[in-house]
Amino acid sequence: MKKILIDHLFGLELKAREKETHKGNYGKVLIVAGSRSMAGAAALASLAAYRTGSGIVKILTEEGNSAPLFSYVPEAIVPTFKRDLSQFDVEKSCITDEIRWADVILIGPGMGTDDYAVKLFEHVLNTAHIPLVIDADGLNILSKNMDLIKSYDAPIIITPHIGEMCRLINRNESEVLENREALAILFSKEHQVTTVLKSERTTVAAQDSIYINKLGNPGMATAGSGDVLSGIIVSLLGQGYTAEQSATFGVYIHSKAGDLAKEIYGEHSMMARDMIGAIHTAILTSTA
Repeated sequence: MKKILIDHLFGLELKAREKETHKGNYGKVLIVAGSRSMAGAAALASLAAYRTGSGIVKILTEEGNSAPLFSYVPEAIVPTFKRDLSQFDVEKSCITDEIRWADVILIGPGMGTDDYAVKLFEHVLNTAHIPLVIDADGLNILSKNMDLIKSYDAPIIITPHIGEMCRLINRNESEVLENREALAILFSKEHQVTTVLKSERTTVAAQDSIYINKLGNPGMATAGSGDVLSGIIVSLLGQGYTAEQSATFGVYIHSKAGDLAKEIYGEHSMMARDMIGAIHTAILTSTA
């Protein structure tokens, strides 16, 4: 297993945009996220995806979230569903249409773990055949039924923090902290996924390589930071990068944006939206 550091010398190799091009060339991203009390997670992920270069972003979310999402991300398209389990079969065809529209999907941020969320998560995994990023509540749902990813026939990236990883593998926090690299590698190999295990030294386990992140700062431990990271990663995935590239480039951009935000706001005052505001500088100062 090859070990690679994600640090200031890490090579960020992004593709140049063609002159003859249109928005569809840079990924149709579907973000399945948000609930009535957590619309911000969907907003942060979608804005991060756009800022990282996505061409089109749709947010599939609960009815009632459209107004706040449009005010924060007016570029997004926001199809909605009624959070009524008795109506799921009625709305399933519309949800399926959104899944089939997409090139990539991010599922989980702020979506909840109630029965409706579980039904929606299962439908996405049983219907989609495209690259997938699973984050936050999606991971909590997955932890109760790991069989859902066994037969998935496209690349999957999971982005758990330590607590979510504990639930996925049924280990306690001290075990995961002490063995994070080995456990991330084991999980990736066992389930054929790319694992982004978030902590103060985020670990990315691909099939043949392990990446250790040396960038970032404690100010990034703030609400919405993980939503920003998952938005960056799904954006790269939609632009045609491999799962390994999307995960590692995403961690690099996210951490560098966090360090840039720290220079302006300090560790105590920086917020997730400040990292989004620094994505463009992180990219501009990291590519030739």
